[in-house]
Amino acid sequence: MGPGICNQARAGGGIPRTCPAIRHLTSGRPGDNKATVNRLAVPSHLHFCDRGGAHGRSEPSDPLHPIAANHARISAVGFYVLAAQAPISPLAQLFLGWQAYGFTRAILVLTNLRLLRFRIRSKGWNRWVWDQGLQSVALGDISEARVKGFFLSPQLSLHYRDGRKERYWRLRMRDAKKLKTILPPLLQNSTGAVSPTGGMIPLCPKCLATLSPNTYRCSQCGQVFKDEKTLRRFLLIPGGEYFYVGQNHIGALHGLAQTMWLLAVLAVFAGLMLGPHRANLWAAAIPAGGVFAFFALHKLAGFFPCRQLVREFIPLK
Repeated sequence: MGPGICNQARAGGGIPRTCPAIRHLTSGRPGDNKATVNRLAVPSHLHFCDRGGAHGRSEPSDPLHPIAANHARISAVGFYVLAAQAPISPLAQLFLGWQAYGFTRAILVLTNLRLLRFRIRSKGWNRWVWDQGLQSVALGDISEARVKGFFLSPQLSLHYRDGRKERYWRLRMRDAKKLKTILPPLLQNSTGAVSPTGGMIPLCPKCLATLSPNTYRCSQCGQVFKDEKTLRRFLLIPGGEYFYVGQNHIGALHGLAQTMWLLAVLAVFAGLMLGPHRANLWAAAIPAGGVFAFFALHKLAGFFPCRQLVREFIPLK
């Protein structure tokens, strides 16, 4: 963030720079203005501050430059950056299978005031880019935070003041251990203000204003976002729900599967109506309808996680 933020922290306005919680991103090349978190290129303005008080510099070409340009609205001292999988329903995870890993990937940035969540998507093999999805929760709105599942799959469970719960999964072991050390004292000593909503809120990536649910236009800057009505129209296209939210690789695979389901419906119906032992209309419609039910279930299983992404706001470019 801005240079003054870290100076204020060292002067007593925040956590001292010697705090062991501060993580210095050093995986970039010497002189490079980017570091890497699980192969995600993270512009240096997300470093916030390092152990020596040095500051990164944001370039206009950086994908997160709008956040740096509006850092006065999101002023904080960064403590820790980690990759995790965002919450997803069990049904959606069942149908997505291993593709859920790319569908729910996120970068969490823990600061002295809030927890930020940057939604990312795949760009080629094992590469990730920010897709302009941003959410934030004030530390004062987190009523309970637990890190569990060390031996299998480490998870971060968050309980908010509004009663909602979120589970971030597939944490790295070392990140889980650090969070277990950092979070309890940070939440206990948090002096940040609480929000009226009492939970995780979406932010406009352009102006950082709080976005209202089911209102797909920013009231402050006019940024337009993808909406649920258009998402439902894309259901008419095989794999269209995934294409609409930018998950093109998953859309191609599921589009092929859904096309095969439709062809199976037509094949069953045509075989019963035009075969050597012709059946009446109802006798052909019942088995064809059974195959179509599997197609509809496949569509619904894809619609709900895609609707979740739309409700988390995807800018309409």
